[in-house]
Amino acid sequence: MKGKGLVATEKISEGEVVWKENPFILAPEWDIYDLQQSSGACAFCSTPLGNYSPLHLPCSASSILCPAMFCNRLCRSQSEKVHPLLCPARNPASRVLLKFARNAEWMALHALAQCTSKLLLDVQRDDGTLDEDLQVVQSLAELGMEERFRLLREGGTEPDRDSWKMAHELFLQTFKSPKAPDEQKKLAKILKRPIPESIQKDLFEYDAFLRGLGHLEAHGGLYTLHSHLNHACTPNVSVRHFYQHTTLSRITVVAKAAIEPGQELLITYVDPQGNYKERHRRLLEWGFGPCQCERCEAEEKESKASGTNTTEADELADQLRAGFGLM
Repeated sequence: MKGKGLVATEKISEGEVVWKENPFILAPEWDIYDLQQSSGACAFCSTPLGNYSPLHLPCSASSILCPAMFCNRLCRSQSEKVHPLLCPARNPASRVLLKFARNAEWMALHALAQCTSKLLLDVQRDDGTLDEDLQVVQSLAELGMEERFRLLREGGTEPDRDSWKMAHELFLQTFKSPKAPDEQKKLAKILKRPIPESIQKDLFEYDAFLRGLGHLEAHGGLYTLHSHLNHACTPNVSVRHFYQHTTLSRITVVAKAAIEPGQELLITYVDPQGNYKERHRRLLEWGFGPCQCERCEAEEKESKASGTNTTEADELADQLRAGFGLM
């Protein structure tokens, strides 16, 4: 289960901040997303807005049709890199897709919508950011939905392909071919520059869509450097959110133990407090095979010796979640 990986080039002390990073795109947890949708958190950086402030600003398109509120002019300005194509006032075709993702609690679909909006708007600005952002997206770890389910089938989980196809149809209606004529006009008003065929192929073809859903950093946001960290059940770094005023928008990577030069930096993709079978099950959801670290091998032996098993209810819940490909 190794990706590109990050290796220390100098000694890092326990508790030392290794780096801080802002998200490439932010796909917040659903409770924060709901707060954004009720105008209670900044639609760009996720900061809870609290009491009224004259600095708070509504969406520049419509404060009636769009619930987005922003901390200040800077956040509203920066949101133009993603928000227009997901704004119900400027691109009403996006409403059905985002509602579908929310109702299914499909974080990967929500993150993919954010990422797609960013790339398409890059084309419109034509300021050189498209190539940079494409490099970021192409460097992110990903695993197609079909590939993921090849690993999950051993546990009896079958993919929900009908939901995948429905999501793809709504995705195309949002970003390429809305059904209603008025929605088509509004999308065309945003996407005035033609989208290169290569970009359309990488974004809109069904197989490309499924690969996009397989991005592994779709939980909370996509972080360029953080996405290269590999997994360990006994990690030596942790990801913290020290900046409570911005909730999820900035992460801080902190060393959990002393790290020597040449040693790989490792985080955990699952709850390290879980037992071997719980961690194994969660890793399968990510599309990984079984972890073979010393801790896992020791706990697997203990589990087999004791006959410990998960409950049928837990297994059923996992299969239902995995059927959607939910992260």
